[in-house]
Amino acid sequence: MAIILNSEKILSLPYSLNYNNILLKHEKCIVNSRSQCDISTIIANKKVDCPVFPSNMPAIINKDICKIFDDNKWFHIYHRMGGTEDIKNYIHKANAENWRFVSPSIGIKKDNLELIEWAYNEGFHIDSWTIDIALSWTENIILIINTIKKYYPKSYLIVGFGDNPEWIKWLEDLGVDCARINIGVSAACRTRQFTGFGSSTINDLIRCKEVANKIKVCSDGGLTLYKDSEVEIGGIAKSIRFGADFICSGSLFSRCIDSPAMRIGYYGNASRKAKGDTHVEGACVTVETNNLTIIEMIKLVEDSIRSSVSYSGGKQLRDIKNINFQIII
Repeated sequence: MAIILNSEKILSLPYSLNYNNILLKHEKCIVNSRSQCDISTIIANKKVDCPVFPSNMPAIINKDICKIFDDNKWFHIYHRMGGTEDIKNYIHKANAENWRFVSPSIGIKKDNLELIEWAYNEGFHIDSWTIDIALSWTENIILIINTIKKYYPKSYLIVGFGDNPEWIKWLEDLGVDCARINIGVSAACRTRQFTGFGSSTINDLIRCKEVANKIKVCSDGGLTLYKDSEVEIGGIAKSIRFGADFICSGSLFSRCIDSPAMRIGYYGNASRKAKGDTHVEGACVTVETNNLTIIEMIKLVEDSIRSSVSYSGGKQLRDIKNINFQIII
């Protein structure tokens, strides 16, 4: 069944929608080539060539891969699963080599507070801090936010995860710059199965974006079609259509020839492989290669989004935001 309606009416529907339930409807193309379409945006106060960035998980990135994204003018976040010494090594390396972005992720324990103070005392520049915990709507996160604000008041602050509009407003009041939304939508996540809680990719994006004022919204995960494990790059345009400022994905890059997932499997930060036997809510998934390098995948994603802009009848990324769509149930 297919329905065409305005996005404002989606929340009144008796069902929830994900990317595979949406088809975007084209307008008249006004460019001679998709290369004329500008898909750049601003994140952490710097221009990037694409609104997408890779998930900060060991199965997707390491220091060398972060450098690949940095060299290609993409944002990145370095994962925190290697412990504070590993994060210190990353911060030192990125500063010493004058990377475009120095962007570590941290948790909320005491050693993370000490890490922030260490970076400040050592005089290291940090473009962006990401607080990455399973559910960030908790009073326990306030101390780490205030510590970042104290030592790095000009650094961009990203916090995840959650999907509640009240959480968005709460983070905004705390001075957070960007919220990473979605719970249990990753191909390697099992939060839905283990807890019963999870996100509806489209509906929750709309709800969160409706209440966001200054805070940006990053839609994280959901580009994998579970039926056949295909990665749907077009979900990026759909996410932008319904309000996402940025899109974070692991599945886009998990199948690349030079992805760590090709050697160690694709697993989330809440999986047994990452955490041991404590509070496991993830899985390790075997993925088949797409025979593309990460750099080739970067170019494919950029070309795909430019095509989306051309189909929208515009020239800018923002032109996707007002196009019509069709719902497929």
